[in-house]
Amino acid sequence: MKTTRRTKIRFEKHELKLIRLSRNTSFFCSQCRTETAHLTIVQTAIALAVSEKDVFRLAERGQIHSIETAHGQLLICADSAAHFEK
Repeated sequence: MKTTRRTKIRFEKHELKLIRLSRNTSFFCSQCRTETAHLTIVQTAIALAVSEKDVFRLAERGQIHSIETAHGQLLICADSAAHFEK
C-alpha cells in the first residue's frame, strides 16, 4: 500500500506602523474624556491604510473622534483611530 503524506504550510504576516508625533499633538478628546495624542488626516490615513477622503467620512460618522483646531485643521484622536476596526 502506498502512503500519502501531506504537509501544511502556514504564513503569518505581522505589521507594525510607527508614526512620529510632533510636540504639541496632545489635546483633550471630549468623547474619550481624556487628553490624548491627535493625528493629522494624512497620518491617520496611513495608519488605517485608507484614503484621506475615508478618514473624513469616518470622522463625520463619528466612527473615529475628531476635533477642529482654531486654524480650521481637523485632527483625529489617536486612541479612537487605534481601536477602529474596518
